[in-house]
Amino acid sequence: MNYSRDGITVAAMIDTSHPKKDGLFPVRIRVTYARERRYYPTGKSLTLEEWEALPATKARTLIAIRKDIESSYQIVRTVVEDLAMRRIFSLENLNSRLKRVGSDTLTIAFESKITEMRVQDRIGNMMAYQVVMKGIKRFAGDRVSLSSVTEDWVWRYE
Repeated sequence: MNYSRDGITVAAMIDTSHPKKDGLFPVRIRVTYARERRYYPTGKSLTLEEWEALPATKARTLIAIRKDIESSYQIVRTVVEDLAMRRIFSLENLNSRLKRVGSDTLTIAFESKITEMRVQDRIGNMMAYQVVMKGIKRFAGDRVSLSSVTEDWVWRYE
């Protein structure tokens, strides 16, 4: 999980400089630009042995952890690529965008997915998400919390 382009580097790494009391080390996503670094948490912690075994593991628990780390990495990378594509990349802009991605509203979740699809050149799916997002905004507004989206809510929206 390494990405490098236009002087921007994104990598998953284990933070051995900040061990936890239980002996585990936090896994973070490191973004480097113009010799400055920012670290973003994945919410996962591993031992050094687990970190070394992670790429080739067959253990179910480690596979689940690897997928979660890859998901966190992909979120950061997607935002980095979008900002770089627009030629507005800075670590401050990245922090601002990632704070919004982490927010728990339906609109922000859709915007994040739309940006990811734009970067991946999946224009047809991106447009479908945009149409659904417009419908949700008309139905419930911009501030729909993810926790309020239930099966009943989806039936009413439909």
